[in-house]
Amino acid sequence: MRYFEIARMLILTLILCQAGSRIASAQEVYGNSFQDSSGMNLGGIVGSHEVGWKVDASPETLSPGGQSPFTSPPFSLNLNGSRGSYYTPPAPPDLPGAPTTEAAIEAGMVINLTASTIPWITAPSTYTGEIKFNCAYGTRTAGLEVDRRFVLCVNQQGETIFQAQLAGTGAVGISSCAGMGAWHQHTLRIDDLFARGPIRPRFKFDSVTLVNEQRQGWFIDDLIVNAVPRQAPPPPAPPGRSEGHKGDDSSLCSAAGSGLQGAFLLALLALILAVLWRSGFHRAEKMAFWRFS
Repeated sequence: MRYFEIARMLILTLILCQAGSRIASAQEVYGNSFQDSSGMNLGGIVGSHEVGWKVDASPETLSPGGQSPFTSPPFSLNLNGSRGSYYTPPAPPDLPGAPTTEAAIEAGMVINLTASTIPWITAPSTYTGEIKFNCAYGTRTAGLEVDRRFVLCVNQQGETIFQAQLAGTGAVGISSCAGMGAWHQHTLRIDDLFARGPIRPRFKFDSVTLVNEQRQGWFIDDLIVNAVPRQAPPPPAPPGRSEGHKGDDSSLCSAAGSGLQGAFLLALLALILAVLWRSGFHRAEKMAFWRFS
């Protein structure tokens, strides 16, 4: 009976430890699926065709591919013109000679607009920041040169504490986008995101040069900001341990995970053995009873 109880308590303790480790993982401190524009600073409108950041469902489909202009209905945060593109036919009178299929905003206009979320987002200063959002785009190029797309974070001191340029070609890792017209997700991990107080994520578009093409723009949806507790530093190496065998954090974490799994398996084995032992003991008792009765 004693072994059975010990095994049961050990398994229960391990289950609670695993649940606690899951609870201590990423905690959502902000989320926005852009159901409307409340709490948003959209940065203004440029030109007679009202190019700028909006919260709507225009255009009705993205090209190529025909996907919806949002991942969570009914809207997304997007940058384009008043009818879902930078340039909307027919051509405005201030751009003489432009074909009716390629109208543009005022000649000489360069788009450089930023959308930001309000209010300020807070989390413990020791936590790692994690920013997730869905992204789709239709611009002049998938590269880094023009129609540049940035995600950045600022703090209340006016400092830009993080910035990454997104692109379909030329970018790597967290900054790499899928092809035009296809929704995809970015996950950005920033170690010191909350180190100097509340933060505010922003999305910035910069056309760089004069623009004269019909494009659908940039679309953002399902923005999430998580705070992730940092793992405790590994214990110092035992005396006499070789410097060449310290290992990195990932190997230590793997070893810890393997140790937890091993302890769980041992406890499970102990429970099985205890059950078998008890059943065998009772069977032996019954046989002895019938033998001597």
